[in-house]
Amino acid sequence: QQSEQVRLVGNYRVGRIDATSPDGFKAWLTDERTGREISALLQDALLSEEHRGVIQEAEWEKRPFYAEITAKKLGNRFVDAVVILARRSEFT
Repeated sequence: QQSEQVRLVGNYRVGRIDATSPDGFKAWLTDERTGREISALLQDALLSEEHRGVIQEAEWEKRPFYAEITAKKLGNRFVDAVVILARRSEFT
């Protein structure tokens, strides 16, 4: 089946985080608008340090944060997702 590159933008809540993944920092995120869950990586060490802090803070404070994610859409699933931007949500 052919995958399609997509960009997901919106407010997300953190389900859990795995900082021990050999692929990099991985977070399970739930889209506030749709309720859809996605697992996403932060791979770029220089870029992701600030973003990682935003995601960890959102997890600890149990509040949503704004994210921009690239992923491949395969049927109804999103795979190979990568967080390219994370910042505090303006709506929390």
